[in-house]
Amino acid sequence: MITLRAESIADESHQLLPGCGGEGVGLLASLQRQLARAAVPGVHWHEESVATGCLRGFLGDRRDFLVVCSSRSPEHRVLIGCREHGSDLAISRYLVVSPCLRRDLRRALRIGVDRSSRFDIGSELDPFEMQDLLAFLSVVRQALEAAVRGLLAAHRDKPDDAGFPDDAADAYAVSDGEA
Repeated sequence: MITLRAESIADESHQLLPGCGGEGVGLLASLQRQLARAAVPGVHWHEESVATGCLRGFLGDRRDFLVVCSSRSPEHRVLIGCREHGSDLAISRYLVVSPCLRRDLRRALRIGVDRSSRFDIGSELDPFEMQDLLAFLSVVRQALEAAVRGLLAAHRDKPDDAGFPDDAADAYAVSDGEA
């Protein structure tokens, strides 16, 4: 079980897909196919329960997420979850940062950097490592966007959704950043 704390969230986005309730399993399966199709070395994913605290998790207050990781950036994970919200589907994406000891030591041993930013996660990355991290985050974001587009296209083709707006996904998207 992963404990999701507000201070570990580096970026997040949320999207509500009107009329798509009950499609979460299909969306996550499509997302996994998109990630597999990208075939990025070192990128792997699994499903895991996530809670906002240990006690809450043990009491059953948790949700299932797809956790996407990269071996090149072990401190960064992307959590993607879907949940019915009435007849709609709510999708959440969190970029979670968890320090690891090896990287902490690397940050501590850096010379010639401002003391106030020495321990900022990611500050130890060289330009190539940063490029790899940003590419990983872009692959995950694009895979999620493709899965959402596929779900919306399939949903629009259903006869009972003749009034489904073309820009519904854009109208309900909320993001706190671009990662």
